[in-house]
Amino acid sequence: MKHLPNQLILLFLVSCTCNFSYAQPLRTEARALLIKASDTSNDRAYPDARAYAKSGMNLYDEATPKDTFYYMLFDEWLYNTMYAGTTDTILAYVDKYVTGAQSYYGKESERGIQSLKHKANYYYLKGEYDKALAEFEILIEAFEALENPNLKKLAQARANKALCYSRIFRLDDALIEYLEILKISKQLSENGESNEVRSSLINIGVIYWLKGDVEKATQYNIDAYEMSLRLNGRFSGYNLQSISNIIIGYTDLKNYNEGLSFVEEGITVGTKLHGEKSEYVFSMYGSKATLLMQMKKFNEAELALRKAQELMEGTQWGSIKSTLEFHNDLGVLKQKQLNFPEAIVNFNKGLLLNTNHTNKEGLDGISDYWSYYITTQRYGDCYKEWYKLDKSEEKLDSAIHYHSLLMDFLEDIREKNPSNYASTYSDKFQHNSWTYAEDFYLKNDLQTAMQIIERNKTYSNLNAINSQDILFDGVNGEQLDSVENQKAIANKIEKNLLQVEDELSPEYTATLDSLQKARVTYDELLSEIKEDNPDLYALKFEPQRFSYKKVQASLAKNECILEYSVSDSLLGIYVITADNLEARYISSVGLDTLIANTYQSIIEKKEITKSLDRISEILIGSIVEFIRPDISQLVIVPEWYLASFPFELLQLNNQQIVQNYNISYSNSTLQFLQAKEKNSNGNGEIACFVPDYNTIDTTNFKDEDIPQYAELVRSGYHNLPGAKAEVEAILEIISGISFSGKEANKNSLMNLAKDYSILHFAMHSEMNKEKPLHSALLFSSEDSTSYSKLKALELYNQSFNSDLVVLSACSSGFDRFNKGEGVLGFAKAFAYAGVPSLVYSIWKIPDNSSSYIMTHFYNHLAEGKAKDEALRLAKLDYINDDGIPTSQKSPYYWAGFIASGNMSPIQVGSKSNSIFRIGGGLLLIGLLMFIKRTSTT
Repeated sequence: MKHLPNQLILLFLVSCTCNFSYAQPLRTEARALLIKASDTSNDRAYPDARAYAKSGMNLYDEATPKDTFYYMLFDEWLYNTMYAGTTDTILAYVDKYVTGAQSYYGKESERGIQSLKHKANYYYLKGEYDKALAEFEILIEAFEALENPNLKKLAQARANKALCYSRIFRLDDALIEYLEILKISKQLSENGESNEVRSSLINIGVIYWLKGDVEKATQYNIDAYEMSLRLNGRFSGYNLQSISNIIIGYTDLKNYNEGLSFVEEGITVGTKLHGEKSEYVFSMYGSKATLLMQMKKFNEAELALRKAQELMEGTQWGSIKSTLEFHNDLGVLKQKQLNFPEAIVNFNKGLLLNTNHTNKEGLDGISDYWSYYITTQRYGDCYKEWYKLDKSEEKLDSAIHYHSLLMDFLEDIREKNPSNYASTYSDKFQHNSWTYAEDFYLKNDLQTAMQIIERNKTYSNLNAINSQDILFDGVNGEQLDSVENQKAIANKIEKNLLQVEDELSPEYTATLDSLQKARVTYDELLSEIKEDNPDLYALKFEPQRFSYKKVQASLAKNECILEYSVSDSLLGIYVITADNLEARYISSVGLDTLIANTYQSIIEKKEITKSLDRISEILIGSIVEFIRPDISQLVIVPEWYLASFPFELLQLNNQQIVQNYNISYSNSTLQFLQAKEKNSNGNGEIACFVPDYNTIDTTNFKDEDIPQYAELVRSGYHNLPGAKAEVEAILEIISGISFSGKEANKNSLMNLAKDYSILHFAMHSEMNKEKPLHSALLFSSEDSTSYSKLKALELYNQSFNSDLVVLSACSSGFDRFNKGEGVLGFAKAFAYAGVPSLVYSIWKIPDNSSSYIMTHFYNHLAEGKAKDEALRLAKLDYINDDGIPTSQKSPYYWAGFIASGNMSPIQVGSKSNSIFRIGGGLLLIGLLMFIKRTSTT
């Protein structure tokens, strides 16, 4: 209605230049061409659809006023041109369309705003995702600014933005968009159910699957399927995608029988809707074969695959993807039947199908990333399994070749998307690192195997850091953007250079010159960051390389590193001493469950002798021959679920390790080396922090009215009287200062305590097992009206002169077993902030035993003992103290404290002579045994 006067004017002009009988046939013909273009486009015949739309546009020459059909044809032509093959020249037409459409419809009209979608789609299809996201954001903001926005179009814009996030592996951002779409879809439905809601549930499920949360992914798809049954009935095409996704979920969850029941449903529904010889039914038989293989029913699986092949033969849909899936599945079956030659033939066919469709190199030459990853991985694994049977070096070399291709592929993705890589491909990189390292173990090249493991741990650390919003003082955000953009430019030029065959041609010389200039610019930008903020530069751009020789040179004769590399099925243990390197690979099947159950039994104070014997046999018994009698210090470098288990409990030579070995931990062997090399400038004294949580008057607070206090009230964060007594005892041993009450705030730490040799935190904490760098220590606020959090990620912007940080913190560990890194987030953060060593707990330790062990730890530390030895002796003091009831001697009370980093002794300032120090400390310990903290621990 808004543009009716303009349209009337246009019609008037038309009638002045030609009779009205011409205009009406033009619209009729244009409309017919628009319908043809749209229908053809729906069949994905984009070149034909583009031609129809172009014919319609040609009806409107320069003398004919443009009408609605012209812009609708233009819109259709742009869409199909892009999907037929995006070129740089199309961008000028996009700008022309936006200008014309917004002039015709109005800039702030719904159709005028909708014209903006093409620029976003253009950048998306070109793979320039940052630009695409910016354009999608403009489109969304414009829709939201309307007085009555079209929610369907808003949801579509968000869906396109989510797809863009998914392409660059920013899965958390994609999830946020899909959750918003779900909210909009429910708004548009009468009772919260519609096919749009169903579609949103499926998309959310896909994101959760990519994030590795298979249970949530499966449940979302089940919810979508059940909703579709209610809305559409059993025989509806809407059900098919949910069925496929549910089968994938049940396969990953190892619920094979449920998976098979959905396969049969998929075959029945797919056959009725599309016929037996349809691509969907073909895929169902492939899924059936996969499930039957997992159930070791190989003959039935082969029958299912042969049926799939029969359905595919002679069909138009026998696409590259379908054929590739068939060869992959058949390859897996032949491998399980130990028919390796046929398995290799099929994997080779699958890989060629994925990469032979184009002459492009690297990622650009791969048709489907996921299929490439799966096929290449299976190819290499098949050769390795074959090698283990016949010991042919040629087959092991082939396994190494394909696993190296996979490492290159994953590193290429990491290079292109360093900040978004972690959410999708970091676990794939980790898995292939395990496999690749084992290749070199089998080749008896242990140094290369160790380098691969350490590189994996370095990248894991970088991924964790780059995925967080770590703030650095004085950092110019535009600098970081410029570096990333320049790196992308250099990479693109380098790929173009590879396409130039004649190295003597002017084109090659010009491209090489451009590449050199781009690299010089990149180096200059890096130098600016290095000069402005060396800490940020070291963290993000200059990860240290692992040097096996350097590690060996740093070890004393009595030191031994045990580095563990854990996969779903294999456990690699590397034993490093000053003069030797040994390794062993054994099965790890069931180890994660055994560790988790034993951990839970410790927390619940149950009997664990049998399970500890089994764990000891696996983790220590298999490499006991490599641990010489003169070794007295063990450095444990755990991985995955081993990071949350105390090795002190393990049996070696019929005794628990704690009896004879000093134990420390490290995130990686490289980090152990870095910690050893750090020198402290501390003052030899201790700074203790004991917040006073009960200074907050919560009498009149309501959780719903004052959200900032809700967590405090509900969680029961009360004062810790035992912690105060603990600190008093420590200050009788080592000279220093105590910050208590409202003085125990973050500013006191940053401004007054950073130069103390020891920082002791006796406070509540929150550990984030999903994102360790979001774990937080809970300080007092300066005005005592709340508590303030110090997150681990904030420490990356700090610099401490301390030798040691001790987290004697309530809740510093977990009530349940954690397969992630847990409190190791703080270990990494404090290490980066300059603190070479940390003592912390991996579960909630009771107040009385915690205070006992802490006080004895400081007694031994003040005697000049190394940190790991001081902690071990404190634990033995507790175990051997006849005054402590036997019921309180179980590992739950003492084994949870562990030490990481540099274990060298600390020259501390003693408050008094040794006799007074020990006597006074023990007197307070006696008092501490009768004090209970008011928290649940």
